[in-house]
Amino acid sequence: PMHTRVLESLETLGDEKRRIAEREAEVAKLQESKEAAVAEEDFDLAEELKAKIEATRLQPLKASLVELSLRRCDLSGSSVLNLCEQMVGSSVRSLDLSANSIGDAGAVHIALCLSTRSPSSSALASGSSPCRPGLTTLWLENCEIQENGAKTLAHSITNNRHSVRKRRHPEGIPNTVA
Repeated sequence: PMHTRVLESLETLGDEKRRIAEREAEVAKLQESKEAAVAEEDFDLAEELKAKIEATRLQPLKASLVELSLRRCDLSGSSVLNLCEQMVGSSVRSLDLSANSIGDAGAVHIALCLSTRSPSSSALASGSSPCRPGLTTLWLENCEIQENGAKTLAHSITNNRHSVRKRRHPEGIPNTVA
């Protein structure tokens, strides 16, 4: 059941990324049509296409995943790498990985995800450039994260100006950093 929940969550993230890619492809197609209209000096059509481009960009994605709880799912540090690859550019704002043995390796992957533009493993492993995903709440209670992992996370959060606040966990765990 826990692995099923993880797979379903990853599938939902994958679906969201596909919808984003489809939207980007639609915008690119409209942009090409607009450029062709300008080249042909059909400025009315170009204005119409410009409006369609903006409307397409502003359309909300259906069924966006905002909260993701993978609490007690037997995740490891390497599992977190796969999760982070899927989360870059997603709509997830709250992530609960509590009670998983992700350790310092998982903490490092999360820290790199918070400061990486590219969702590829090599970019996450090398810690390339900042993307500032929309993640605003991160629960990591009982994750076997030691001092080095905690320092890496704290450094990433501080340097990328992510919203960090102290509050009570939904399951009543006091003084959780979120």
